[in-house]
Formats: sequence, C-alpha cells, structure tokens
Amino acid sequence: MIPPLQQGRILGSPETNFVVMEVQAPGGHPKSARHLVPLHVHHQDDEAIYVLEGALCIQTGEEIATTPAGSGVYIPSGTAHTFWNAGEGTVRFLVVMTARIFLLIQELNILPERTPEAVAKAYEKCGSSMLEQYEAVEAGHAEVPPIA
Repeated sequence: MIPPLQQGRILGSPETNFVVMEVQAPGGHPKSARHLVPLHVHHQDDEAIYVLEGALCIQTGEEIATTPAGSGVYIPSGTAHTFWNAGEGTVRFLVVMTARIFLLIQELNILPERTPEAVAKAYEKCGSSMLEQYEAVEAGHAEVPPIA
C-alpha cells in the first residue's frame, strides 16, 4: 500500500529534537483495515501515538490493540508497527516523533511519483524500513499537515 499524502497541524520541525503532529483520518468499513501507513520499522527512533477522538487500531509487532480516545501507545525503535481507522467515524490523534521520522514524512510528500520503489527508498534514506509487500491501493486518507 502507498501511504496517503499528508496534511494537518505540526508543532516542531526537522531542526528540533521532536515533532508533534495532529492527524485526522476518516472512518471506513468496520471490517476492513484502511492502513494509514504500511507496516514499517524505525531502526533508531521511538514514536508515540495519543488518540484525541475516536479509536485507532495500532499494530506493534504481532499485537493489535484498539486504542480509544484518551489513551496512547509508545512504540520503541526497532518495533514493527502500522495503524488504521477501522471504525466508521473519524479518528483524530497526535503522533510524537523524532525529527528523522518527520523528515521521512517530508520525503514522502515531495516524491514526484509515489511508486513502491520510490517510497521504499524514502524509508531507507530516513533510517526506516517497510516490512510488508507494497501495493498501490487506495489508502485511508489521513488529514495531516502539508509540508512546505
């Protein structure tokens, strides 16, 4: 799956120690996972997700948890993870990340063509790896900040 283009709100930049980004994703069919990102791993960077509204399904390693509003998940470096909104309503959440993960989001947003190969290269450039077979499918569109 090719991750959707990013739009929304951001606190921080690639020059800061960490970045907080608000993300909003529409609901889908409750029995169909509309992944917002492919299964991937950040080799040297931790990440955290805190749900503000709705519920987000988060897979870390082999574990899948539905994370409701008011709760969150810490994802240590080296942990395979992905997340999606499988509910019918909108989910709104914060992603707390390192500058390198934020740089990855920027790299994905400036790709002239979002081919599986180009996206995989962006992950590798930013110290991360995709871990699932990449498919060009309609992903759940996440409303997160445009990168200028």
